[in-house]
Amino acid sequence: MVGHTFVYNPAVECVRGLLRRGVLGDVRYIDSQRVNLGIHQFDFNVLWDLGPHDVSIALYWLDEEPEWVQCVGASYVLPDIEDVVFLTMGFGSGVLAHAHLSWLAPSKVRRTAVVGSKTMAVYDENLLAERVKVYDRGVDSLSIEELRRSYRAGDIHTPRVPDTEPLVIEMRHFLSCVRGETVSLSDGAAGLRVVKVLEAAMRSLRAGGARVPYAAETPRRQTALEPYVLAASRA
Repeated sequence: MVGHTFVYNPAVECVRGLLRRGVLGDVRYIDSQRVNLGIHQFDFNVLWDLGPHDVSIALYWLDEEPEWVQCVGASYVLPDIEDVVFLTMGFGSGVLAHAHLSWLAPSKVRRTAVVGSKTMAVYDENLLAERVKVYDRGVDSLSIEELRRSYRAGDIHTPRVPDTEPLVIEMRHFLSCVRGETVSLSDGAAGLRVVKVLEAAMRSLRAGGARVPYAAETPRRQTALEPYVLAASRA
């Protein structure tokens, strides 16, 4: 089990529920900001420091692996240690997922927007209340004759999000997995998918921001009880 704590965050789970119920419609793109001032590292860059969070969230929401990855960045404080990067993942479904990651920003921002064909959702990690908001806004159609009627600006809905600490949920889930009651949401295969995205991003970064293939083929997810079923069948 990999410690991707954000997939156990009630606000992240709330957005996933909205996606599964079709509240947002077809996902068009995801845009996230995870920036603050510091803390600079000396042995790895901001991509490996902050990137795992937004990559794990995007893959968890979409249940899809990207086809390509693109990343640009710069080193302003320490040589060869990027302190700001812009990461983009392209998926076969047409979804784009973008993450702005930085140790060099005037304020701490932890905000992700998911734009769908029906509605849009914003998840703001820094808010104590109303961490998820659903905006009934979008573009239904465009025509020169009725341009003003093409844009939809409706109500803003705030779903109730439990305030349970994500780490508590993660530990309870871990114990449930140990007992064979469920399958881990952040198993080794999930961790591998995140690392593959980050490694592809590094290849792109070193190639001056060129788009590089993700290179699929991750292990099939094994259920918690499968080893016992297999052993019983051989007995």
